[in-house]
Amino acid sequence: MYQQSSRLPCKIFIIDDDPDDVLVMRRALAKAARVTASEANISVASDGESALVSLREKVSAGDWPDLVLVDLNMPGLTGFDLLQICREDAVLKQLRLIVVTTASDEDSFAKARRYGADDVFSKPETLKDMTRLLETLL
Repeated sequence: MYQQSSRLPCKIFIIDDDPDDVLVMRRALAKAARVTASEANISVASDGESALVSLREKVSAGDWPDLVLVDLNMPGLTGFDLLQICREDAVLKQLRLIVVTTASDEDSFAKARRYGADDVFSKPETLKDMTRLLETLL
């Protein structure tokens, strides 16, 4: 059962090709949600193509993620491409898509918003700062 002191149950989907960044986000999400890493309900995709397949499967099964964290710079289907595809899809356009990227220039931020990001953040450099960011998003 959902408790006031916890931010879970919350389903998070991370789309990022950098395993180190994924590890930091997993740890930060667990801290932000005040649960152990094994209790956190986190799914991961390392590229845009597999992310789309997984998101479509989850949504069709009624297993909607509450929050999708998207990296912009991925090989193949980029984060920009993924945003655009999701926003043009009748069902996936309802997802909460938050960009967390190493890009820090306003052009990338503006482009991500034009492509449908609900919000855009530069990846924090420390676990503590990532945890703070994710606490605001949960």
